[in-house]
Amino acid sequence: MKRLLVVTAILSTLFLSLAFIPAAAAEENDSEVERELTEKVEEGLDAIDFSELEEWAKTYGDSDTFSDGVKKLVENVLNGNAVVGFEEFSKTALDALTGGIVSCIPAFAAIFAIAVMMSMMQGLSSGFLRDNTREIVHFACYAAIIVILSVRITAIVLSVSEIVEGMSKLMQCVFPVLLTLMTALGSVSAAGVYNPLMATLSTGIGTVISSIVLPCFIATVVLSVAGNMSNGIKLGRLSKFFKSAATFVLAGVFSFFAAFLTVQGLGGGIADSISLKTAKFAVQSYIPILGGYLSDGMDLAMAGIVLIKNSLGIVSVMLLFSAVAVPVIETAVFTLGLKLVAGLCEPVCSDKRISDLLYGVSKNTGLLTAAIAGMAFMFIITVMLVISTANAGVI
Repeated sequence: MKRLLVVTAILSTLFLSLAFIPAAAAEENDSEVERELTEKVEEGLDAIDFSELEEWAKTYGDSDTFSDGVKKLVENVLNGNAVVGFEEFSKTALDALTGGIVSCIPAFAAIFAIAVMMSMMQGLSSGFLRDNTREIVHFACYAAIIVILSVRITAIVLSVSEIVEGMSKLMQCVFPVLLTLMTALGSVSAAGVYNPLMATLSTGIGTVISSIVLPCFIATVVLSVAGNMSNGIKLGRLSKFFKSAATFVLAGVFSFFAAFLTVQGLGGGIADSISLKTAKFAVQSYIPILGGYLSDGMDLAMAGIVLIKNSLGIVSVMLLFSAVAVPVIETAVFTLGLKLVAGLCEPVCSDKRISDLLYGVSKNTGLLTAAIAGMAFMFIITVMLVISTANAGVI
């Protein structure tokens, strides 16, 4: 009986040890794979030149968010760490909103004060001033309002022009790296599709905005000013034409680009995925003994490239948001502020030309917001498609 118990204990111990051996081996194998993948990722990051992105972040980005450098941000994304929290993002948006309001308050207060003074002067002197004299008073106050508006509008146009140029530079920094990583993954078809589209987005759309949209906006402002200067000048329809032309150009360019990019990008990604799977099957099947090891090594190297590519894409979108948020919010604040002042001036001024001017300009500033948001949206679509379609069957 004792011998039976001893034999049973020995066999139980043996079976338990055999059961733990595969688990320990699997755990050791996972650790080895993780270590090799980390080495591949570090080698890939060291091979990328981040100097242009670092310079861009210093010029256009938020200094607090990107103080550690772009490479450090990519590493944080790779490690699954939150780069920008909700509180940080909310603080940036709130600071931009507060800055936009503070910068606009003096101009809007001055415009409203001039409108009130003009109304008081015309009301007090309506009994003994001729129409020509009232027109002179109106013209003097109108000219003062135009000067104030011109200063704010010039600052906004320069800000929009600068951020459009900044977005183009960001695309010129990011897209070549993404295309190189896609080619390294074997996504030759997708890279061939994205290459001309990225070139068009980084240079062509920025040129369209700078050469067509901004001049059309300036034309609408000039026509609004001239059309409300005198009751005898009617330029409202011509102003609407320039606004419609700019809107049509933006809508046409963005719609065509988005549709073509989506269809061609997805098609190229599918073709590359099939080609890569075929190549991996050929390596694994037709190379004796070493085929499986070569296929696994290929998977590991490509997984590292995919991680770098996707992390870089996410960081580039964050860089874009940090640069675009402030001018978009400031332009939106300016637009809403103009509409508010126009609404306040309407019951105060007996002459509606002041309120018509302010409201007309506020409607046209939507072109600037649409231009910035549209270009940023195209960039985000491109990066998201690169992240989702150019994984070549690895993910």
